[in-house]
Amino acid sequence: CRIVTQSETSHGPASRPPIERLAHHWWALCLFVSAFLVRVHWNLEAHPIGQFLYSDMKGYNGRADKLIDKFGARGEYNAFFPPGTAYLLAPVKLVFGQENFTAIGVFYALMGAFVVLNTYWIARRLGPRPWVAPVVGLVLVLYYPLLSLGGYILSEIPASLCMTTATLLLLRLSDEGQARDAWGAGLAAGIGIA
Repeated sequence: CRIVTQSETSHGPASRPPIERLAHHWWALCLFVSAFLVRVHWNLEAHPIGQFLYSDMKGYNGRADKLIDKFGARGEYNAFFPPGTAYLLAPVKLVFGQENFTAIGVFYALMGAFVVLNTYWIARRLGPRPWVAPVVGLVLVLYYPLLSLGGYILSEIPASLCMTTATLLLLRLSDEGQARDAWGAGLAAGIGIA
């Protein structure tokens, strides 16, 4: 982990004008937008998320619907499957409609794009060379297992988002020592486990 010095914080990206900050973070912006567009196309066109509701996917979708229709009702699968994915999907379904798989596909594409972005920032903090982070980000934009999992209603993408967020916050905690990063990392890891 690198240690942030006083000179870095006083003359670093935060002290620059907004246009310079945007230019400084252009890799992050390009990777996020690219990852989102690839995932939206995958989730809505190439592998429509609503057409693959079987096995685990059907169970997560059904439990999210049950949370909306019969909140608190007992079900035989509630003890076997972790509840986090159903609780994550329920608000999306409540706002956009229970059968609106386009909204769910966009939601999963956003989560997947944030996984790429988090991984870029992690590589940037840990990478010994400046070119490592963009290469890692570019690989993950098209990394098929991560892309493919986003085309199903599963727990892997939300869990990946939570765990990469927790990792990034723990690295920031190590570098900067802010209590908010410790709380955020713990919260993200806890939600990811659920």
